Amino acid sequence: MANKEVQMSIKVEADLKAQFTAAAADSHRPYGQVIRDLMRLYIASRGTPLTVDSVRLREDIAQPSQQTRESISA
Repeated sequence: MANKEVQMSIKVEADLKAQFTAAAADSHRPYGQVIRDLMRLYIASRGTPLTVDSVRLREDIAQPSQQTRESISA
């Protein structure tokens, strides 16, 4: 089965969006990718079986890139 991308619209407070996009930019990551990662983490925390993308995310967390390590230590 092929994965198809879909759009999702949500309403958030303007200040929350501004802070979130700034935090994502500070990490040099698109905020859409951060949201997808947070969604995968939330699903995994609920005990839902992991998908391939979730497994990839867990591997990224276990072995963060140099850029991620630098942003965490900053």
